[in-house]
Amino acid sequence: MWTLTKKLSEDQKHYERRLMFEHPQFSQLCQCAMQEAKYMWRDDLACSLLAVGKLGVPQNTWLVQTLLRVCQNKILYHIDQLTVPNAQHMFSLLAEMNYRSVPVLNACSNKTIENIPGTPFRRLLNILRSCKDLLYRNSKLCSAIADYAASVFYMRDTKQLTAMTASRTQGTLGTCGMR
Repeated sequence: MWTLTKKLSEDQKHYERRLMFEHPQFSQLCQCAMQEAKYMWRDDLACSLLAVGKLGVPQNTWLVQTLLRVCQNKILYHIDQLTVPNAQHMFSLLAEMNYRSVPVLNACSNKTIENIPGTPFRRLLNILRSCKDLLYRNSKLCSAIADYAASVFYMRDTKQLTAMTASRTQGTLGTCGMR
């Protein structure tokens, strides 16, 4: 449902959410999700929590609290099996819900630190924004992201400088008649 509402205007989103929350089966769906949360696969649990957050279900509801508690326990117990993108998206999810779970953030930070090379800069910036919003300070995570960014920028500058120097050298040698 939340993927459908992304393209709607704010008024239309509000109207659609109100219809969804007032639907007679919504309460039953929430009850079922709470009861089945402990049996869900980790990725399904994370996606359910993300969807509930994107739909605007308040953080103080039993549904969100149940999903967060089960998610926190499963993530901590099975963090090594959580995919890297899901661990990285967990920062945004927690920030969007304004839920600062230090054990989950620490676990996701460690997973992210181990897998920073190749991570898109946009995702790293989102992680840093989420940490700022949650007032979560992890110097190892910040240092790892900073070191990675610095090394990538250094490599780009070095490659650009080498390419520029090579093209100038070839151009100079070409005008002197040397090859």
